[in-house]
Amino acid sequence: MESHSNHWSSNIQQFNSAVVGLYPVFEAKTQYRLQWIGFDGAPRTSRISIIAPLVKKMKLYELNRHGIGVSMESDRLAAFSVNKFQFQYGIHFRLKHKQRLSFGIGAGAFQMTYDADRVETYNPDPAVKTQTNFLKPVVNFGSIFSGEIYAAGFSINHFLPSKWDKIGLNSNFSTEFTLYGKFSCRINENCNLILSGLGRKTINAPFVFEINSKLNYSNRIFPLIGWRFNRSLYIGMEVKLNPKINIAYTYENGIAKFDNFRFNSHEFGFCFRLPNKVIEPGYEHKTSY
Repeated sequence: MESHSNHWSSNIQQFNSAVVGLYPVFEAKTQYRLQWIGFDGAPRTSRISIIAPLVKKMKLYELNRHGIGVSMESDRLAAFSVNKFQFQYGIHFRLKHKQRLSFGIGAGAFQMTYDADRVETYNPDPAVKTQTNFLKPVVNFGSIFSGEIYAAGFSINHFLPSKWDKIGLNSNFSTEFTLYGKFSCRINENCNLILSGLGRKTINAPFVFEINSKLNYSNRIFPLIGWRFNRSLYIGMEVKLNPKINIAYTYENGIAKFDNFRFNSHEFGFCFRLPNKVIEPGYEHKTSY
């Protein structure tokens, strides 16, 4: 299963390449997640993602759009570490005013490392003490149907299942299927409520579903609350400091306990965006959506 993020509704690129270039805005985003604070060997995840629209001279608002992106991720868990890098491409067909059908692909590689020096067993085990470092290809596909106040998408991650060489006969990255949806409700002239849902199913793993709601106040302040079913609750805030810079933070409280230890997590986000005024005639792009 792919690593978790509480800011997924603001960074769809991490699980669906079809969003790349959907809006003609250059974006660079970073995220850092401290998971299970106080637990030895707890996960630490960092991400960097970049989107750049492809624009022909004097044709910024052409009927079909294209975009390219780069996504990098580093995930650490006890003796394991995964570094992932991929290039992404998206194409977006205009169906009618404010509606688009988008398709995307991501391709690259990930590096898996197992540090046996960080593992101790009661009895010596040569298999556990085998160091491992290997490189595997990664391929992802995605699609999104979007309008002015809604979006729905489907994606396939790790299209090529990858065995974890020398770690275990049944250890691998399995194919993951993701469903995503978002809807914006107008409350008044200053506030919109944005409801989002995400379902993830990895082969031979349980289905994971989560929802969150974000309040867009004057397109500057975005309080957030979310629920990862049977796992955790999280709350947070995103703040637009100026037209180019957003910062975000969420605190996650685990629902399940393990030996009276509750798994709490922190996540930080930063976004740099070159703003635009109009995507299509009569439609102003809301940066939070």
